Amino acid sequence: MKKMSLVREATIDDINEVQELWRRLLVDQMSQDIYYHGDMKFERDRKELEEKLTSEWSKIFLYIEDGKPVGFMEVEKHYPDFNFFHDYYAYVLHYYVDEAYRKAAGSVQMYIEVVKWAKEKECKYLEADAFEYNKKARTILEGIVKMKPYRTRFVRCLEKTV
Repeated sequence: MKKMSLVREATIDDINEVQELWRRLLVDQMSQDIYYHGDMKFERDRKELEEKLTSEWSKIFLYIEDGKPVGFMEVEKHYPDFNFFHDYYAYVLHYYVDEAYRKAAGSVQMYIEVVKWAKEKECKYLEADAFEYNKKARTILEGIVKMKPYRTRFVRCLEKTV
């Protein structure tokens, strides 16, 4: 039987599913982060998430497989600022797909929906971050969606300095 997949805008009714996907994102990323030493019990502030789901300045897209949310992409519109001072831009704040679905077309479809939304919001650019260790995300950003590295952030742990 053929699997049914779709990408759609998240609504306030999806808040619990988005919270759970966000939690999985943090566990996935922080478990690999060489600087993170805290516990893996993450919970996103419900009020902040409600604002993201209802604001004109942000949008969350859900990737659904067989009726079950398996991924999401969260994007925000930004004024020109220190991070990118050239024009209005859309920033992909969070992006996650359950590992079993990372090779499916839903990942690319979420990106397409984000681009459509950003253009509707008159953004001239799309920006995203990826941890240096996240080779899959970097491959998607640079190879598949043709984004280019713009700035690099350097980090040094001061506890280990002489």
